[in-house]
Amino acid sequence: MTDIEKLKSVFHNDENCLKFLLVNNQIERCDSCGNEEFYQGSDFIKTYIKICKSCKMKISPKKNTLFENVRFGLVTAFHIYLETKLNTEKIRSVDISERYNITQKTAWEFLNKINTFNFNYNIERYKDIEELENEVKLLIAFGY
Repeated sequence: MTDIEKLKSVFHNDENCLKFLLVNNQIERCDSCGNEEFYQGSDFIKTYIKICKSCKMKISPKKNTLFENVRFGLVTAFHIYLETKLNTEKIRSVDISERYNITQKTAWEFLNKINTFNFNYNIERYKDIEELENEVKLLIAFGY
């Protein structure tokens, strides 16, 4: 099993992807009012959305990340990101569109976003794939 396949097996559903983003995307203040206190909404278990205590603005773990406003599923976006970051050769948008059943234009736009976005959770910060995989499995095991 390759490194990409291992990670794809870890990020196989929206819940695992959202858990990873929740832990790594530490939003410290509300963009709307500047408040620093949040609570978990009633649907937190499914969506991991935090709610500002002051203005009640809902804040997604996808906020200010590469995965905000993608036009296809979060799992697909994670898989494309992992594939582009862990592959040694350049990946073409045509290949991505065929592999993930999205349009070539959408694939090109997302690949362009990957290349230009200042993404804070680079896979490169992990020493190896097993370290990342173990971190995600621990988060899942402890229900975070």
